[in-house]
Amino acid sequence: MKLGFDLNTEEAAAEFSSFEVLAPGWYQVVITGSEVKPTKAGNGKMLELVYETRDGKTLKDRLNIMNPSEVAQKIGRAALGKIAVSIGIKGELADTAKLHGRPFEIKVEVEEFESNKEAGKMLKSNKVVDYRAAGTAPVAATAPSTEAKEKKGW
Repeated sequence: MKLGFDLNTEEAAAEFSSFEVLAPGWYQVVITGSEVKPTKAGNGKMLELVYETRDGKTLKDRLNIMNPSEVAQKIGRAALGKIAVSIGIKGELADTAKLHGRPFEIKVEVEEFESNKEAGKMLKSNKVVDYRAAGTAPVAATAPSTEAKEKKGW
C-alpha cells in the first residue's frame, strides 16, 4: 500500500519519543477529545479526556465514571462535574462533545513512577489534580497599587 508521503523515520521516532512533562501549575486548556473506555480490570468504564494547552501541548486525564469501587467512581464523577461547572454546563451531561473547545484551567502535578520495561528506571508523568473556570486565579490578599488599578481600568 502506497502512503503518498515521505517519512523520515529517524525524525518521526525522535518526535514520538520526545514526550514532554509539563511543570507543575495551572494551565488554560480546552478538551479536544473524549472517549469512554473499559477500565484495565474490565469491570468498569473510564472517560479519557484529551486536553490541549494554549501552546499546543496535550495531556490526558482518565476519570472513573463507572467502577465497582464507590470511592473511585465518586472521585471520577466529581471531577467531571467540576469540569462541567468550570465551563458553564449545568444539568444533565448527555454527550461529552459538549465539553469540547471550551476553555477552562487544570492544575497539573508531576508524579514519578518506575518503568515497567526497565527495572529501577524512574519516569515522570503529569497528573491532573484540580479544575477551575478560566481566569479565576486567586486574588492577592493585598490591595492593588494605584498604578496597577490604572492599567486594569479600575
